[in-house]
Amino acid sequence: MSSSEKPISSPAIKFDLTEQSKRTPPKLEPVKQTRFHWFASGPGRRAVGTAVAVASLGVTLVKAAPHSIALNYVKDIFQNYTEGFRTRPSKDMVGLVDDVCEDIGLSIDEKVQLNSFVMAQTEPYAWGGMWKKGGGHGVLLGYPEFFHWTSPEDVPMAKMRVGSNLDSGTNVGFSRTAMASPEAKLFRDSMILSDGAKKFSICREIERTRTFSFIFSSTLPGCWMGLTYLVSRYANHKLGLFKAPFRPLHRIIAYISILPAMSFTYFLIKDAHQRNLQGSIDLSASGLSREYAAGGVEYYTKLMARNASLRALDPSMKDSYNLLGDLKPGIIRMKHKPLMERKMICEDMLAKFGDQ
Repeated sequence: MSSSEKPISSPAIKFDLTEQSKRTPPKLEPVKQTRFHWFASGPGRRAVGTAVAVASLGVTLVKAAPHSIALNYVKDIFQNYTEGFRTRPSKDMVGLVDDVCEDIGLSIDEKVQLNSFVMAQTEPYAWGGMWKKGGGHGVLLGYPEFFHWTSPEDVPMAKMRVGSNLDSGTNVGFSRTAMASPEAKLFRDSMILSDGAKKFSICREIERTRTFSFIFSSTLPGCWMGLTYLVSRYANHKLGLFKAPFRPLHRIIAYISILPAMSFTYFLIKDAHQRNLQGSIDLSASGLSREYAAGGVEYYTKLMARNASLRALDPSMKDSYNLLGDLKPGIIRMKHKPLMERKMICEDMLAKFGDQ
């Protein structure tokens, strides 16, 4: 390169900061706080968690109360009355209950816990839990009044009330035409049970109390409520729903999305437990002896016949029973084990006993 040639200089990079320095920073508008923002704070989360814990415990206590601390009040609610007075258990039924206790092999401590009464419902049921060494709150066994009847003539068709009047909302009775129909005769016959059928149903309910199934039924809703809260809380943390740009509306949408799935799972478990329990106590009662197995077949046969006759006598019952007298399942849920399946359990057990 010759001395006369000048090197090419790179252009200088210059910044004009005068205009930028004159600009004022934009003002940030404060976020408008609503009552929903309080739930995102520490005190709000602790308050919600405490409320859910209290509600879960409360639901458990309410479900368990009829089987424990409120057992004495259950009798007042379901008690049957005859001419204004409490219907007392007959001597024959007292003897049948004692026979069942002997057949099951209940100890003296277990027998003391059992208290039977006549209930206004049409199906026997037992509340409480049977402790082997006594203690606890006892067991309350209720059975329907028609267990006292021994012939179809004892069935007071004229005094019975079925269905309801859509206008007044009061229960209505059978019409004269209905009482003279073949379905009415089937209904009367279905309400007369042999001692074996009565013993089977009583044994079945005592077996229910020996399983302490009410503990699971009582704790499930409370635990599921707490689990639903924990799942919602995890979703909030995982998705960052407590941070911007999410708002309370987004959290509400998330909760609405979680609730159906948790509710469906809850009812699925609840109904499955109920059906398994019904099959288990039927198996235990029918497996006691051939008399109990035959009694179970008779009991469910007449129960389905009674339901089928009621369906024919009262059109409103068509939503509850099918043509065979079995319970109609829901569209999604099946709350109870079909009566046909419960009858088949007894039939299978009867076949095992053979001609003994």
